[in-house]
Amino acid sequence: MSESKVIFITGGTSGIGKATVRAALATGHRVAASGRDLGKLDGLRQELGASPDQLLTLPMDPTAFAAVQNGVDVAISAFGGIDVAIPNAGYDGE
Repeated sequence: MSESKVIFITGGTSGIGKATVRAALATGHRVAASGRDLGKLDGLRQELGASPDQLLTLPMDPTAFAAVQNGVDVAISAFGGIDVAIPNAGYDGE
């Protein structure tokens, strides 16, 4: 396996984002996952049995610059940096 990376994923509560969180954790990476619904992110952590050292969950509205900056700052503080950013957040109209 290659060296573990810190991956920041927006839109981690469903669809491609959720699948990407799963895949990143399964391959040994640490993940900072953001989404509008923290409950869904925490549910994913429980489902996968991921510790806070492996999966940092961040409530974040990707349309609010201050929220995005705060999420990035928290991830850097928790993990010491971000190696890969996957801007996956979307909106389905609900």
